[in-house]
Amino acid sequence: MNSPTSSPKIPLWLERPQGDQHPPQVKKRSNLFVEKSLSEFNVFMQDVLRAEKLANVTGFLQALDARGKLLIVVLSLLAIGFVRHISTLVVTIMIIILLAKLSFIPLKLYLKKVWFYVPLFTGVIAFPTLFNWVLPGDKLLTIWQDYTGYVYISELYITKQGLSVFTMLLLRTGCSVSIVMLLLLSTRWTSLLKAIRIVGVSQIFVMVLEMTYRYIFLLLQVVTDMFQAKKCRTVGKVSYREQRCFIGAAIATLLSKSLTLSQEVHMAMVARGYSGEPKALGDFKWGSEEWRFIGASILVIIGISGGDIYLGR
Repeated sequence: MNSPTSSPKIPLWLERPQGDQHPPQVKKRSNLFVEKSLSEFNVFMQDVLRAEKLANVTGFLQALDARGKLLIVVLSLLAIGFVRHISTLVVTIMIIILLAKLSFIPLKLYLKKVWFYVPLFTGVIAFPTLFNWVLPGDKLLTIWQDYTGYVYISELYITKQGLSVFTMLLLRTGCSVSIVMLLLLSTRWTSLLKAIRIVGVSQIFVMVLEMTYRYIFLLLQVVTDMFQAKKCRTVGKVSYREQRCFIGAAIATLLSKSLTLSQEVHMAMVARGYSGEPKALGDFKWGSEEWRFIGASILVIIGISGGDIYLGR
């Protein structure tokens, strides 16, 4: 016990001048892994909500029947598969961008979704075709050359034919992904599933797509709660070993929950009248606008294919 004459100890930060009233800052040790995971979950949910809002906008493609759009997308993908010239693909991409603009889809978001991931994956796969070791051809740019004679292939360079194949593959993939992305951003998921079912796709395939889409959000919410609870209960820096243990436990828990929820959700859906067929809030309406859209789209596809054949002469 302190003596009557002794005074209690005052923290040093209270003895500072009046102008400096704040205590010393303590460096915060945050769990970066958990925070990054929560950030990625949040970004994914925002993208999905943004896509749902775009599908309900009153735009050119949003006002059309989902069956007509699906038919044109299939025909367009088949036509793109037979294109053999870069200029034809460039014209097709410009037409797709025009349709996105008429449908009030933000071009920045649209181009980022397509042309950020396409070069990242397709470009990596097609990158070896640039070099003469994979696809021999006319020399365009020398990368490496050996004058000692000890190497079996003494020269590495980019070929003109390899660059053409690389560009074609990149543009064709980007063009195909652009069309599919345009369909997804301008059509509600329930309407798209119903259109796929009407076209003749098997019921089990459509049901798997529907349940997968539902479970993504359900399990994502479970994972988000787990990571949020982990973050709230973590003090200080967490070692990599503890992070790996947490990930393993989270995967096992998520698997167990998914097995239990699959039975509960299916029974709940059956109890509410689910028969395997996707339900949409509104019925499909096929009118003159759909016929004009299909006719104009078929003419454009024929024109692009004909122009590509003409360039090949």
